[in-house]
Amino acid sequence: MRVREVMYRDLTSIAPGTDLREAVGVMAAHRTSGLPVVDDDFRVVGFLSERDIIETAYPYTDLRSEDLMITARLTDLVRELGRIKGRTAESCMSRPPMTADEDADVEDITSKMLLGRLKVMPVVRNNRLVGVVRRADLAASIVSEDRLD
Repeated sequence: MRVREVMYRDLTSIAPGTDLREAVGVMAAHRTSGLPVVDDDFRVVGFLSERDIIETAYPYTDLRSEDLMITARLTDLVRELGRIKGRTAESCMSRPPMTADEDADVEDITSKMLLGRLKVMPVVRNNRLVGVVRRADLAASIVSEDRLD
């Protein structure tokens, strides 16, 4: 099975210069844990996740990011962003971004996402964003009738 068969064709993304408060608002509005960061030509130049934002807001914490994600709701995090006021997506995004080609094998991408502990991965065609693949999409494809036969 190919990624294009399970991906979510959502082009919701942000620009590198997007303020972190705005980025958190977009994540909350779209109920996603991360967003592709794209240039003017829709090339994926980075990825901004909840984890990136939390680790930027709390750089010296003893807690692991996973612990913070459990205790910090994304909407509450907006308040904490005062500590990093004026910061942009580019200042804390992951780069180079891990991306999946739409023709990649689902099993390969599943392995990469699990190893990288990723919830969302941008999907590209000719290095341009065409959607995202989410762990939920992968789980659904695994338990679909087609996969179980």
